[in-house]
Amino acid sequence: MAVGSNGTAAYSSDINTWTTVASTATGTTQTLNAIATNGATVVAVGDNGALRYSNDGITWNATTVSPAITANLRGVAYSTKGVWVAVGSGGTVLTSTDAVNWTATTQSGDLTAVAAVATTSNSVTTYTFVAVGADGTVLTSNDASTWTSTVLAGNLTAVSAASRLVALGTNGTIYTREITGTTWTAQTSPLAGSTLYGLINAQSIYTAVGAGSASIYAY
Repeated sequence: MAVGSNGTAAYSSDINTWTTVASTATGTTQTLNAIATNGATVVAVGDNGALRYSNDGITWNATTVSPAITANLRGVAYSTKGVWVAVGSGGTVLTSTDAVNWTATTQSGDLTAVAAVATTSNSVTTYTFVAVGADGTVLTSNDASTWTSTVLAGNLTAVSAASRLVALGTNGTIYTREITGTTWTAQTSPLAGSTLYGLINAQSIYTAVGAGSASIYAY
């Protein structure tokens, strides 16, 4: 599933052939910036508070946000605890347990991305959300309700949560933190000068992409 400008979306079952979903189906003409799924439902977020959900990628539905917002939403994540989190401009943080009804709060920073990870220690499972944004803003939470703010150097544009927390940004910025730790460590970047926008973890490999065809990976 992919989303983009003018409220358009596209889906594919084999990543080779894609079918476009027009804005008349998604129900918005706003630019959609990010998507997330829990395996059954897809949530898309975008500019001016655009927030839609779908159970099949074809038929999209409206959501309810309280209080109403007009922030540009730039990131969304789901945790296996059953909580959705979306983030955006002006420190906007939205949470939901059903992808339909959302509660809006305002935190610090101008947020660009969010990720979620579940960890188990001593048979107790905890859930960590991490959101990043402009001016080095990093917000972390174990319940999507109470957030702790940290400020790093640079503008942060992407984050992934898997075996470790990894945050990327402008000028090739790379920070890492252990899931259960509190300290972020700056890593040597092979792409100094490039802005990194996308980051995923698959099969224990982190892959990032950015401006100027920049791409890096790390184990």
